[in-house]
Amino acid sequence: MNEIKSRIEQFAKGMQKSHPIFVKAARGEINRAQIERYLKSIHFLVGHTPVHLKLAARRSSELREPALELWFRSKFGEEIGHDQWAADDLRRVSGNTAATQGEDVLPAMKELISEIEAAIERDPKLYLSYIFLAEYLTVLAGPPWLVLLERHCGIPRASMTVVGNHAELDKEHVASASRELGDLIEPDDVPRLLEALERFIERYDGFFAQVADC
Repeated sequence: MNEIKSRIEQFAKGMQKSHPIFVKAARGEINRAQIERYLKSIHFLVGHTPVHLKLAARRSSELREPALELWFRSKFGEEIGHDQWAADDLRRVSGNTAATQGEDVLPAMKELISEIEAAIERDPKLYLSYIFLAEYLTVLAGPPWLVLLERHCGIPRASMTVVGNHAELDKEHVASASRELGDLIEPDDVPRLLEALERFIERYDGFFAQVADC
């Protein structure tokens, strides 16, 4: 787990230092239209989380990994309804929630979802690296990004609750996952999880870059 955690910390630090989405936010160059596309894409992603957890639990059962199946099932209740945060944010930013079921979702987000589903089908343990990335990155990079958006771009925190709420909730999720995943991951699993993590990071990086450029 230490290698996975360190790699996510490195990615979060690099984002805040030089990624276009942070650079442009600091310059006041992220507008409401870009945030609209971001929120539509995040709504699409978060809406898939329960689907992916069910898929991961099913694949764990098929592979006779009962502890892994139980862990995925235990996460399911934590994630229900979080897509409503994004829908509410979108309504505050744009005045409507149209086109949140696939239309106007950025291509990089669709690629991330495809990457997640392919990883789960190959080996549901790989999904653990994605879950930890999504939660820990939100905790590390979410709050400073919200500060920049509010301070320089006129996007209030109240319109970005899908980030702010997750950043707060995921503090505990990250702490508990650090303990629990140690029981689910064997030393021999780590290289495969790190390899999957790099692919997920690449997809996240591409998504944030598309938000900055759309």
